[in-house]
Amino acid sequence: MHCPITQKSIIQISGEDSQKFLQSQLTANLDELEIGTSQFACQCNAKGKTLAIFHVIAFPEKYLLITDSGCVENSLRELKKYAVFSKVVIDDVSDQYQLIGVSGDELPESVTPLPSTHLQSTICNNSAVTRFDVPESRWLFLLENDAPEITELQKQAIMSENEWDIMDIQAGIPKLAQAQSEEYVPQMMNLQALNAISFNKGCYMGQEVVARTKYLGKNKRAGAILLSESEVNIESGDTFELQLGENWRRIGTCLYGASAHGKTWAFAVTPNDLEADSNIRLQNHPEAVFTLQKLPYVLD
Repeated sequence: MHCPITQKSIIQISGEDSQKFLQSQLTANLDELEIGTSQFACQCNAKGKTLAIFHVIAFPEKYLLITDSGCVENSLRELKKYAVFSKVVIDDVSDQYQLIGVSGDELPESVTPLPSTHLQSTICNNSAVTRFDVPESRWLFLLENDAPEITELQKQAIMSENEWDIMDIQAGIPKLAQAQSEEYVPQMMNLQALNAISFNKGCYMGQEVVARTKYLGKNKRAGAILLSESEVNIESGDTFELQLGENWRRIGTCLYGASAHGKTWAFAVTPNDLEADSNIRLQNHPEAVFTLQKLPYVLD
């Protein structure tokens, strides 16, 4: 099954200083990112708050950064501010590519080579494919608009983008809306568990705050996966409440959510000490009860 991914943007970084420039701007260690592979990374402001979350793909002469569309304006503004000191070219190339999510193992032969491990990518010419194994086998294709693979993938049955978002939530992958850009330190969204943060690479924007959050134990919040056994309209920024006796107390904010097949899933920033049996509800839909789900990775 396939679905077009419509809520992402793509930034291209090229030029002879592109690797050095990104190394100074992103939380991940670009020195360890080989051409033809990818990894998650964050872009922070000077206060260590996350401007954007990237899926960075290394091409022979450029990097493509897949990010949430709501964050691209803030991200480009900050990248271009510091690019004046480097020989780099920064472009929004979203209109040159299509992103297609595919669920299942059966893929046309024309879309190979495929990566063999979870959260890794392979490239061919100007296209790339990333593999996800959580919660099931699936693939994210980054394809130029005229790529023949698009027609082949579109022959498969279509699924909704909500279903793809649910799988991302189950995989513990955070997303940011425009209003949430510059709100959270990366560890509040579990990005260290996705190998998006290097704690020994040296300086980058916001590095002191990110490091203090780790080494001084200052972070009391984390990303949580929440599930309701009913379909409700849920949006980024919605408030979750925790039951304490007969009262309810605000405990967190939804980063994003999606409903399908009679259930609603959400990825939220909440206290990192929530009990597994916590009784949680959505403030603007108090009839919707949510339960805390196990994360697919281990947090520090």
